[in-house]
Amino acid sequence: MGKSVSVQRGHIPVLVGEGKELQRVLVHRKVLQHPYFTGLLELAAMEFGHDQKGVLRIPCDVKCFHTILQMIRSSTRRKKFFEQKRKEPGIEQMHASRFFLISFLIKAPVPSQKEGHH
Repeated sequence: MGKSVSVQRGHIPVLVGEGKELQRVLVHRKVLQHPYFTGLLELAAMEFGHDQKGVLRIPCDVKCFHTILQMIRSSTRRKKFFEQKRKEPGIEQMHASRFFLISFLIKAPVPSQKEGHH
C-alpha cells in the first residue's frame, strides 16, 4: 500500500502526464473554476470518462500543465487588479478559450472563425 501524504487545506492532488510519466501536483481549489482548467477537466473526461477512481488524472504534458497553471495564476492576478475597471469575459469567450485549449492539447487543428464583413 502507498504511503499517505497530507494535502494542504484548499488544495486537490492531481496526477498529470501522459503514459507512465505521471507527476503529482497540488492544485488550489479556486483554479478548478477557471475556464483553462475546465478545458483540462473536459480533456480528462474525454480520455478517461466521468467515472475516474482515486486521484484525478489529467492527460497533459507536465510542462504544458505547469504553463497553463502559470497562465491561470497570471490571469487571476490581473483580474483582481483590474476587477473594478474591466467586465467579465462573455460566455462565448470562455467556451472559445476552452475549445482552443483542448484543441491545443490534443493537437487538433483549431477551426478558423468566419471573417467579419468589412
